Amino acid sequence: GSRRGKHGNGTMLPELATLPKTSVPNLVPFLNPYVEALDPENGIEGEYHPRNDKVYSWRAVRLMARDHQGRGQLRNFGKLRRRDGDFEGIVREMRIEDGASEEIGGGIPLGYYD
Repeated sequence: GSRRGKHGNGTMLPELATLPKTSVPNLVPFLNPYVEALDPENGIEGEYHPRNDKVYSWRAVRLMARDHQGRGQLRNFGKLRRRDGDFEGIVREMRIEDGASEEIGGGIPLGYYD
């Protein structure tokens, strides 16, 4: 036989609708590994930078597109690096806009957008 939900109509939607909506992470904590990897003082080698994880990068860009403190980051998408979609410029801009107490070490490398 087929598996049916408690309601006998073949769907679990009523139960799913009551589950907490925790599947979407908060943007700022999600970006913390990326921010840490930007600072040369942390000694994270380039090959281990989160920007090289395509799934992480895709999720980060999706989160930025959704919302960031009610403003959204789509207005900053001009700072995406065209050749590979890296978003360092957006992350640095977010930190400035949010008045972060600590500046991200290093800076955008010369030729980053070339």
